[in-house]
Amino acid sequence: MADKNKDDLQTELDQIKAENAKLKKDNAVLASEKVELEATLTDASIAGAPMKIAGKATVVLTDINGNEVKKTVGFKPGRRQVRLQNGAAVSSAGFLKVVNGQKLSDEEKADENLASLSQEDAKARLEYLARVGGRNLEERK
Repeated sequence: MADKNKDDLQTELDQIKAENAKLKKDNAVLASEKVELEATLTDASIAGAPMKIAGKATVVLTDINGNEVKKTVGFKPGRRQVRLQNGAAVSSAGFLKVVNGQKLSDEEKADENLASLSQEDAKARLEYLARVGGRNLEERK
């Protein structure tokens, strides 16, 4: 009986340790994003320049010769929103998160247009914008 309780407790302890390790990893990612965004905010407020939009995505386009060309694109500074095909405007940073399959923040999830957007639809929209030379996009490294 004591061995069973000990085994149960050990299993529970292992689960808690695994969950703790996952939470530490998630926290480290969020901390690095926070530092990057704070630096961007500070730079923009000092210079009075438009805010940089976090995120980038790679799209595959076909040139006039039929060759596939990969481009990494992001939104130009100050372009905080992007229009979807249905006409709704959503956050540019949140849109790129959907394209890349990343988790949305609670604030971004509150936008039902963004929360209901599928990754495939977002990729298709970004490819379209890149193909037509959308004025809100810029190439990134």
